[in-house]
Amino acid sequence: MLQKTAWELAGKLQDADLHPLDAWNDTQVFYMQDLAKAYGELTLLSEFAQNLEKTQKTNEDTREVLTVMFTLDALHRINRDVGFWLEH
Repeated sequence: MLQKTAWELAGKLQDADLHPLDAWNDTQVFYMQDLAKAYGELTLLSEFAQNLEKTQKTNEDTREVLTVMFTLDALHRINRDVGFWLEH
């Protein structure tokens, strides 16, 4: 996604009719938000997974429920954004 954002910005900067600030703003709005969202979700899932590893000393039933919740949350996020991921 970062590479696509850079290509899009480079393409917009080549347009003589478009001011560089407008090119940056257009690219930032449409592509950088997607990149920030993906990074945020990656961070959230990574933290969840790391904290799940720390629960080894807890009750096995609790750990199993947390594992199922983690899996369901990750699958929900993938399903919610499947169109975006197939497009990119």
